Amino acid sequence: DRLSIDVLIPTVDTELLPIARRKAEFEAVGTSVVIATQETLEICLDKWALHKWCEGSVRVPATTLVDSDFDPSSTDLPVIIKPRSGSGSRGIRLCEEAADLETLERNGTMLVQELLPGPEFSLDVLADRSGEVLAVVPRERLKVDSGIAITGRTSHDPLLEKLGADVARLIGLTTVANVQVKGSAEGVPALMEVNPRFPGTMPLTIASGVDMPKLAVDEALGHDLPPAPLPFREIAMVRHFDEHLFD
Repeated sequence: DRLSIDVLIPTVDTELLPIARRKAEFEAVGTSVVIATQETLEICLDKWALHKWCEGSVRVPATTLVDSDFDPSSTDLPVIIKPRSGSGSRGIRLCEEAADLETLERNGTMLVQELLPGPEFSLDVLADRSGEVLAVVPRERLKVDSGIAITGRTSHDPLLEKLGADVARLIGLTTVANVQVKGSAEGVPALMEVNPRFPGTMPLTIASGVDMPKLAVDEALGHDLPPAPLPFREIAMVRHFDEHLFD
């Protein structure tokens, strides 16, 4: 209230749920928050909950929770081991030896997941406050470093665009999110996870013609959004670091 902030846009995973739980307090002092609903966040920030929520509706990789019922002998190798929660590819590793599965703690914090060999895509999705999906922009992640795409390109793909829209509707999306998918052995894209916030490679989506941050802020300020589907063009991006040295 003292700073007269019109719009708040949280972008860090650990901040999302605490802010969503107090959204009414922000609105009471005139601050509109661009954030998914608490229910959507609780689904997306728990990869096991997301898997169970979407299983049977869209293609998801075979996934097992490492808890007291976990049986390493029933797992077909190789697999991916990943934390149940977290971001930036932290804690994700390839497992090719059965002995590695035996060492996992059975406390329900890790997942064992089918290894998907196909290309990886990020689907940037914009939905309005009513849940209507206005845009899905697929980005192929050609080169990734520490969970961030440093080489990528947007591409028109009806199958991926439909998948992004289907996932958005399943989770009740009402803002911007990043749906991550990977090709299965049979060539079908499978849902890996959903980042319910602006992704790090959003500049590529903006450059392709869909300025999702601006549109989300426009809606937060009470402006009408353009009708769906919003068009975009196919472009590519390469990131690099440039060091400047001084005396």
